[in-house]
Amino acid sequence: AGVANVTSFRAGDFAASEDTLSAMEAIGLLISSNRDLDQKSSIRSQLNDAFPIRNDISRRGRMVDVPVHACLSPFPFLDRKYRHMEISAMGLRETCDALNRMQKAGYGCACILTHPGEFSRWKNGRVRPIRKNQRRLRGLVEYVARHEKLEWTTLSDSVAQADFERPQPPEIRLNPLFTAERVFEQVLDRLFALR
Repeated sequence: AGVANVTSFRAGDFAASEDTLSAMEAIGLLISSNRDLDQKSSIRSQLNDAFPIRNDISRRGRMVDVPVHACLSPFPFLDRKYRHMEISAMGLRETCDALNRMQKAGYGCACILTHPGEFSRWKNGRVRPIRKNQRRLRGLVEYVARHEKLEWTTLSDSVAQADFERPQPPEIRLNPLFTAERVFEQVLDRLFALR
């Protein structure tokens, strides 16, 4: 992958357990990213309560976990209790607003998940861009570049800079207006994808 040393591991589908952490530590992988309060994966995360700081970068012994951050949904009947920070899961204004409020609330970092398959799909023998997600990623990159208190960092650097003695930050509830905007955008995207 173009790096000198592999230092971290995230189990597919967040299927990590205490055994996973023990195996990681035994081979020197001391950075984990295996917590997700959203719990939409088919195998529920077994580590959400395994670290002292929930839903934020946290250390337990030598092991550090940087979870995929999740915010409380204003519409749990649509999203369940939490919505995880993923390019395809949260709208641009939802994400930017959540990042601002996380920064003000004292979060150590924000881990945003994405996959290459979120930016194009195969349809009728051709690759078609998923413009909604491309717009979200572009907008997020531009937003962070403009914001003086936000910056991109590597997983290793976020661990090196983390304050593990800070108190538990409050959970962030997504702005209902921005969530409604995202739901509308996703409905439109699905309707157009059917064409």
